[in-house]
Amino acid sequence: MKLKTTVGQIFLTHPKDGNFTSVYEESFGKLGQTIDLFAVIEVSGIGPQILKANKLDYDKLTRTIVGALKRTYIAAMKGQEDIFEKALANINSSLSRLAAKEKINWFGRLNVAIAAVCGSELWLSTTGNSVVYLWRDGEFSLLSGELGEEKIKPTKLFSNFSSGGLAPGDRVLLSNRELLNFLSMERLEGFLSEETLEDVCAEIIAALSDIKDAGFATYVFETSNPDKSAAQPAVQTFKSPAEKNNLRNFAEVVKYFGTEAFHVISAGVSGAARFIAHFFRVRPKKYLFIAITLALVLFLGNLAWASWRKSSQTTTKDNTAIAASIDQKLTEAESALIYENENGAVNLLTEIDTLFADLDANAPERAGLEGRLADLKNKVAKESRVDNPTVLTQFAIVPSNLARSPNGFLGFNQNSGRLAFYDFRVGTTKNILQNRNTGNLAAGFYLGTNSGYAFLNKNGGFQKLDVDTETLTDIAVGTAEGVLGDDLGHSRALAIFGADSSARIYILDSKNNQIWRMSVNDSGIAAPERWLKGPANFPDSVDIAVDGSVYVLYPDRVEKYFNGARQPFQLAAVSPPLKSLTGIVASADLGSIYLLDPANKRVVVMSKQGGLQKQIISDKFRELSDIYVDEKAGIIYALAGSELLQISF
Repeated sequence: MKLKTTVGQIFLTHPKDGNFTSVYEESFGKLGQTIDLFAVIEVSGIGPQILKANKLDYDKLTRTIVGALKRTYIAAMKGQEDIFEKALANINSSLSRLAAKEKINWFGRLNVAIAAVCGSELWLSTTGNSVVYLWRDGEFSLLSGELGEEKIKPTKLFSNFSSGGLAPGDRVLLSNRELLNFLSMERLEGFLSEETLEDVCAEIIAALSDIKDAGFATYVFETSNPDKSAAQPAVQTFKSPAEKNNLRNFAEVVKYFGTEAFHVISAGVSGAARFIAHFFRVRPKKYLFIAITLALVLFLGNLAWASWRKSSQTTTKDNTAIAASIDQKLTEAESALIYENENGAVNLLTEIDTLFADLDANAPERAGLEGRLADLKNKVAKESRVDNPTVLTQFAIVPSNLARSPNGFLGFNQNSGRLAFYDFRVGTTKNILQNRNTGNLAAGFYLGTNSGYAFLNKNGGFQKLDVDTETLTDIAVGTAEGVLGDDLGHSRALAIFGADSSARIYILDSKNNQIWRMSVNDSGIAAPERWLKGPANFPDSVDIAVDGSVYVLYPDRVEKYFNGARQPFQLAAVSPPLKSLTGIVASADLGSIYLLDPANKRVVVMSKQGGLQKQIISDKFRELSDIYVDEKAGIIYALAGSELLQISF
């Protein structure tokens, strides 16, 4: 009979807690039925200061226990009856490895209750002083009474387990013993007899609400029969301690069957030898050649079959090992997300992708693992897909840069110097300066409503563009000793901070590893100043953006500078990794940083602290060259090939 499980949780912590507590509960489908896993974990008597200092270690301890438990059930084969026993063995092994690698302070303080519900069967084990109770038909009984009696060994924290059948209406409580220090058994029985599970948890929480120096970790779950018309089978009682399965018996079973197998094989070989000797004593010698030939054929056939079988078994074993490794890393990545370690999860996903490349396409475990990987990637990647962005216009040229004014967008091709303008007012696009030699233009930008569009020339000069009259006018520019106009004109990129006469132009000079700053005033543009106050290395730089701080973009990272000095700054890990970025957009008016990654058809949106906020993905972005972002309207204008796209985000 398959029972439905409803779960309630009491998890209360306080700053003055002297114990570390954690809880885990998960339900998933496996082997044609629903499996519910529970874990209540406590490290007791450590004190608030030690708890604070070692919390990361205790979180890792929790992930180790939970990860081993979950991995075992996910990898379980149909018909396997010793899953819980194997899970405990895996937990013991994982904790032993953890203890061998790191200095631990939880041994002798660890209290854990673990349970699994499969169908109508409950399996449970405890270590330390954690407890499991059953409330059935108004009676309260302790299920974990003798599970933790033995002296705890460092390599076998979980040695015994118990199992038994559940019936509709049963309520099971897993808890650290701290609960029993503040609630008597009578009060607890009274709470468990409440009509609904919600009332049970609410009453217990209310009773503990005034306690500020202890933490409580408790699960209460109840079972019900989703099929009310089904007959109720007899319920299997929980096995007594004398009848419990014990992990120590496993080695004895293996030894017994190994010995028996040896005797059978020895007898078979001896009998075959006697038969062959008798055959050649009584048969004529003329049959000897035929017998040898047949034996040789059989031998070669068996050799070929054994070789094929060994190869097949090796492949199966390899696939099983790879699948187990993928499963482990998926569980670690899931745990990393639970503990808000997104960078760790992203790095693990990269490792998992590598492992999947080695896993056979027909491996039976592949489909389930791929499903889990897809779910994880959706959570980590924060992807937003845009299938059909609005195409505002298609330029007759292929612009590489985009600059916006209140009237429209100017598209500029840095290689050819050709220009085109899309006019918002009338919705038309026209090529401009078609009859002028514009090959000397290096970079275009919008300075403000008074100054309009301007260009840096390849000789280091500046010109103002009037779109309506299609004219270029020289702008007066100051000069500085030792600064060549050619260095400015052949710079890697530039960015504008401010507008009109208060604007500042920042020019990224990869040749001289310098950032030049030029101030705009009413009479023109002042002489360039060396803005950096320390050494830099810009040969591999790609782009620059300014929002008060200066951001220098590389294909795989961003460097941040303030007041001429480099600042600590690191982008969060992203899946797929950042390897081929081509552009960056940031300004004082924007709350985020926008990174262009046409190789992966995406715009990556980062916080100004470097955290991943969103990935906007579109097949149209394969030729992405520049964007303009209007955060207030929630719109990105993207230049992709010859098209100007409008995307809501």
